[in-house]
Amino acid sequence: MTAQISPPPLEMIDSVGFGYRAVWRERAWLLKLMIIPILIKFASMVCIITFGFEGDFLMQGLIMIPSFFAEGWLLAQFLRLLLMEERWPIVMDRMPQGAELERLLLRARGILSSVLIFVLWNLFLALAVFGIFKLYEHFGISMDQVLGRSDTPPSEEAVAKMMPIMIGIGIFIIAGFRVWWMYVPFAVLVGPRAYLKATRGFTPSIRMLAIFLMCWAPLNLLASILVGLVAGLFGGVDDGQIVQFFMMLIQVVAMTLISLVATGAFAWALRDYLPHTRKALSEPNEGQ
Repeated sequence: MTAQISPPPLEMIDSVGFGYRAVWRERAWLLKLMIIPILIKFASMVCIITFGFEGDFLMQGLIMIPSFFAEGWLLAQFLRLLLMEERWPIVMDRMPQGAELERLLLRARGILSSVLIFVLWNLFLALAVFGIFKLYEHFGISMDQVLGRSDTPPSEEAVAKMMPIMIGIGIFIIAGFRVWWMYVPFAVLVGPRAYLKATRGFTPSIRMLAIFLMCWAPLNLLASILVGLVAGLFGGVDDGQIVQFFMMLIQVVAMTLISLVATGAFAWALRDYLPHTRKALSEPNEGQ
């Protein structure tokens, strides 16, 4: 008889706490790795605003491709550190051979797989958002009306037609939320079939969504406060574009930190089935 894989418990509070502690504990190392991904994402967002692509989500996704690769590499390196205790850069005093070479090749495969999955899912998200807004336009609802930037509300008939579709999309997003984090198991070469089997059912997706929201809310609130302070202190300067770019930089840093904290949280939440070294993730309530 084939053994059944039980879904991991996904302890929400412990997972979120571990994510924050892991990022804080490795802050010096992460700071060095974060600089380039943050600069690439910031430059990509500047291009989007400069060329007026704020309303074109498909073009935004294409422009952000370099930042997806950079952020995916950062998250994959963090996962390899958390799960396999491999700290980049790995310094070799001689040419690796045998088992050592095989271990390095497995590490490279894990990082590459995780990065590619991260990039593909971000591109899929951009395409999905683009498609949803096109669907709104098909029912006579403009993007400005959806985002609350129009003084004219959409017609009741259009909203009534769109409502069942949006409820269905919402249920689909919640049920498939676990798929978004597939880059976590890919970092340690766990395939999609094993991951989806281990997180089967609707409840794991709900718990994973709750874990993400608990990672997102504090950092997003902090970023909003900082952006408000910057806007209040420097809102009267002549060159408002500089202030706008500075506020954007705060948001980019916050988004990167949220990704790191959530990645650490899910590494801990899925620890019961992800392969990891004996000492990795063994002390969730202690710093190193």
